[in-house]
Amino acid sequence: MRRRFCFVLLFSTLLTTLAACDSTTASEHVAAGAAHREAGDWRAAIIEFKNALQKAPDLSDARFELGRAHLRMGALEDALAELERAEQLGHDQAELRLPLAEARLATGDPEIIAELLTMFAELPEASLTPGLRAVYAGAEAATGNIDGAVARLDELLREHPDTLLGRMTLARIEIARGNMVSAVGQSEAATEIAPEDERAWLLLGESRLANGDFASAVDAFEQAREFAVATDIVARIGMARAYLAQNELAQARTLLDEIIEIVPQLPQAQYLSALVYLQNEQQDEALDAVQNVLSIAPSHGPSRFLRGLIFLNEGSPERALEDLERVVAQQEGNVRARLSAAAALAQLGQFARAVDLLEDGYSFVDGSALEAGYLAALGQVQLRAGLSSAGMISLSRAVELQPDAAQLRTQLAVAHLVSGDQADAEAELRVAADL
Repeated sequence: MRRRFCFVLLFSTLLTTLAACDSTTASEHVAAGAAHREAGDWRAAIIEFKNALQKAPDLSDARFELGRAHLRMGALEDALAELERAEQLGHDQAELRLPLAEARLATGDPEIIAELLTMFAELPEASLTPGLRAVYAGAEAATGNIDGAVARLDELLREHPDTLLGRMTLARIEIARGNMVSAVGQSEAATEIAPEDERAWLLLGESRLANGDFASAVDAFEQAREFAVATDIVARIGMARAYLAQNELAQARTLLDEIIEIVPQLPQAQYLSALVYLQNEQQDEALDAVQNVLSIAPSHGPSRFLRGLIFLNEGSPERALEDLERVVAQQEGNVRARLSAAAALAQLGQFARAVDLLEDGYSFVDGSALEAGYLAALGQVQLRAGLSSAGMISLSRAVELQPDAAQLRTQLAVAHLVSGDQADAEAELRVAADL
């Protein structure tokens, strides 16, 4: 009994001693975390902020700092939770407003973004810092007010040209608008403002990739890998996309194998892997890869579309149609999915349904570079559905849009032959031959 008492006493003494050894206060942990943050060691900073919260769960400074660190590391849900908790604890609004607004905008939730816009509209102009003005513009763009967002950013960057968040927000908008030269320029400016911020380099890589400058995109993604604070997986994915775009399949394959070994369940890596297999004419392996994606993420539209194309190419239009129609239902403006689904319906002899599908989607190509090819496909299924006049009109309009396209003129000539217009058919064939 005495031995047991001595053991318990010794154990208690050890615990007390250990507790006494950790005499660091919560505020000291926050200060240590801030020092790590300033040095760019965000992981160490997060550990210190969490240590502070273990000792003082209601310390708003620690909640704020942890939320800001999570935001920088890309852990958006954790960031929002900690920053909102800091707000509940009465943290200084002037300090909290920008990171909390960034985290709320990143949710993409329409209701939250609408609340953000209301908040910005009610704030005094003097309290709108450059960073807040950039987030304001991002919220406007997210709700479709692109012109207003660009005007706000242009004004901001005239007054404060070194606003990193402003440059990056404008670059993203320009990518979405298809203004790739401007997007590259804004992204390059961002890397000059923050040369060791991987977010700026990732954006530059995306801009160059969208602009077709694949080799330079690889260079930007390499820089992003060098300065990554959390993981370089996003940069590696960017590099793989750039290699694939250059048809450098061996480099893409090697990089994707490395990524999949680290993160086996990453949908984008498996999807890109499927594209590489297809380029190498390894259709079975490509199908296995997209099956892997859809088992992980059933709503991954690109993989479902790709599987539909594989099934269509294999001569399985029923299976192809199931995937392709789901893609169209989720993305009405996906023109390639509509055309592919119409091809599957045509293989099944369901020409009337193919006509309806393409007619319903015409507004998405009206006036675009895709309009002529879309009209040609529509004309073909209209003819097969017995709608001769409509088919002739669609094909004629396609030729008007692209008069130098020999294939379109040949299709129109065949339509004339079917309709018994021998002279018109011969005229179109002569023009096609000259082309």
